[in-house]
Amino acid sequence: MNLKKLVTFALFILPLISVAQLPNAAFTINSATLCEGDSVEFTNTSTNYSNLHWFFGDGSDTWSRQTPKHKYSHNGAYTVKLVAIFSLGKDSIEKQVVIAAKPLVEISVSPSNVINLGEKATLSVSNGFSHYEWSTGEATASIDVFKESYYWVKIHDSNNCSNSDTVFIAVIQNDISVSSNILTPNVDGYNDFFEITDINNYNFPIEVYIYNIRNELIFESSDYQNDWNGGDYPAGAYFYLLKTQDRRDKTGTINILK
Repeated sequence: MNLKKLVTFALFILPLISVAQLPNAAFTINSATLCEGDSVEFTNTSTNYSNLHWFFGDGSDTWSRQTPKHKYSHNGAYTVKLVAIFSLGKDSIEKQVVIAAKPLVEISVSPSNVINLGEKATLSVSNGFSHYEWSTGEATASIDVFKESYYWVKIHDSNNCSNSDTVFIAVIQNDISVSSNILTPNVDGYNDFFEITDINNYNFPIEVYIYNIRNELIFESSDYQNDWNGGDYPAGAYFYLLKTQDRRDKTGTINILK
């Protein structure tokens, strides 16, 4: 090769070959919403490389992964750096990742975590969130519950970051009772009706079944309202069965006096 060709090769051809073989670092972040505690996935789009070195901005790094995932334990802004390496050199690129703080959520209970059967407990969280999801299927800032159970809520804030909280509501299973086992339907204001004690405290229907001494059903109600006065049935002993949600059945005797 003469001198002129050698100079041409050194000045024009060799740089073109070198540039073509130099790495070009590039990556994308595969998440629109980045929240504290979430795994963030990075996708390598570099060219002309033989190895990759990732730096996640929080003191951790990894090698040779095309799509690494990284979880940031704390909110804040982090500078992510990718170095693409080849035998003829290396290239790097940096992008900033902003991790939003996880919203704080705590269920408050009123009046208490322990209620009597038939009472309600109101569970509520802050009304400043964009979305609510309760274990009951409701989607409001507060709900009323009556049964003994664990209840959880999951919320999302304006950044679409989520958090959850759980509480346990205990229900005291006091026995249901009747005001009197004597029925005197004489309209004097005393024992005129077969009455369940504190019936208005129950937030669910009470079923009542009345039987005569031959075990024949003479009265039934799926939502009793303390309104049975014995009807036209003669004086004597009768038997009742009370059935309620989340409670043992109760049986007893009622005596009609006329």
